[in-house]
Amino acid sequence: MMVTAFLRTPLFTFSSAEAHAPEGVAAVVGQVVSEQGGVTLRVTRWLDGRGRELVGPSRTLFLPASKLDHVWHHEV
Repeated sequence: MMVTAFLRTPLFTFSSAEAHAPEGVAAVVGQVVSEQGGVTLRVTRWLDGRGRELVGPSRTLFLPASKLDHVWHHEV
């Protein structure tokens, strides 16, 4: 199932060659892997606070429920 997860606050990441996400990510789009205690996603798109796509690698992230504002489930 594809979802867009809107975050309460932007993701924290280091600004270096090892950064796991682009800076300023406010929402992520991806495939749900698990929904235990939050959402684990295979992220395919990174979005900033204005909905603009950010350049970043595809990653699998666990987003705890406390980090999520809301999750939009796309049509399957």
